[in-house]
Amino acid sequence: MSLTGIILAGGRSHRMGKDKGLIRYHGKTLIEQAIGTLAPWCSDLLISANNPVYEQFGLRVVPDSIRDIGPMGGILSGLEASPNNANLILACDIVAVPENLLQLLTKYARNHEAVIPLHPDGKAEPLCAWYHRNICNPMANEAKRGNYKLIDFLRQRDTVFLPLQTSLKDYHPQILRNLNRPEDFFLL
Repeated sequence: MSLTGIILAGGRSHRMGKDKGLIRYHGKTLIEQAIGTLAPWCSDLLISANNPVYEQFGLRVVPDSIRDIGPMGGILSGLEASPNNANLILACDIVAVPENLLQLLTKYARNHEAVIPLHPDGKAEPLCAWYHRNICNPMANEAKRGNYKLIDFLRQRDTVFLPLQTSLKDYHPQILRNLNRPEDFFLL
């Protein structure tokens, strides 16, 4: 099965104060780490971002087709640009992604529109997930109606919510932690 990796780097980074994808962490930028995470799994990679500076990484950079609607805009644009039906989405600021999670996401994807990890507290993580390209039109319609809450949309679709604690043998609470503020880099 051909699989596209879509790296989300289009956030405004208000809490960080600068473009998160270009911040160095453990010797690499966050965007380079996301590329390294997805490359072994994906036949195609692209970056969903509104900043052309990401072209320096040699991948196609796709701007939001609908601006200022948050993560839904980046996911929608990435899926629209994807050459494949199967897609792994990864926000560049999620650095603790175990390889077996990506394997689980693709395993549970059969005949569904999305597979979303679920933390023990019930919080879903739609920014490190699997999406089928056929979810584009319903997502675009939802966005055009002004409904940008991704989780609300996914709950109305054929979505598998995958509990991390029971699905991953090596589950740890730091899995899928977002780096949103400068102090978050010291918490991992």
